[in-house]
Amino acid sequence: MTVPSGTKMVGETWSQLVASGSYFEDALHPKVMLKVGTNGQTGDVEMQDLFFTTLGATAGAVLVEWNLKASSPGSAALWDCHARVGGATGTKLTPKECPPVTSGVDQGCSAASLMFHLTSSGSAYLENAWFWVADHMIE
Repeated sequence: MTVPSGTKMVGETWSQLVASGSYFEDALHPKVMLKVGTNGQTGDVEMQDLFFTTLGATAGAVLVEWNLKASSPGSAALWDCHARVGGATGTKLTPKECPPVTSGVDQGCSAASLMFHLTSSGSAYLENAWFWVADHMIE
């Protein structure tokens, strides 16, 4: 999904955007779930109260790619948005579903390639933005 310049996207109690399925499985060829602007584009975007996550084996997922350069200070911004991969009920990546690897072979439990990628053409104002790997059960 591409978020064009001029967009104001507001979630309600951290609405979830979820990467899942075979499109996001290939770690050698990562795919973007949410692309903000296009490479070299200048403009304005406001995003708030959103939650970015994955469901199942999505080793090639890039949750957010930020390409947009702000047209003025703070005009390309993300407030109160969070990304989390793994370690939560419903992700299909809990310790029960993905036991520790003891053989050195990935068992299809990799959650993402990147959570947030700020490209060299982009600029962003981030406030209360959290990007974390849930390394233990949090629910």
